Amino acid sequence: MLRLLAVVTVAAVVAVVLRRRPAGTTGDHARAGLLIAAGADFVPWAVYWGLLLP
Repeated sequence: MLRLLAVVTVAAVVAVVLRRRPAGTTGDHARAGLLIAAGADFVPWAVYWGLLLP
């Protein structure tokens, strides 16, 4: 179950990266940037704990 949630989390971060729009408010850019940063931190953590390994 945790592996599935980890995969869904990474997929959601990838979707945010791909759908990022250049126009928008500063709050939108900050929110997307924080989400992308959290996702970038999550991936190595999940690999370390074996959640993204087959």
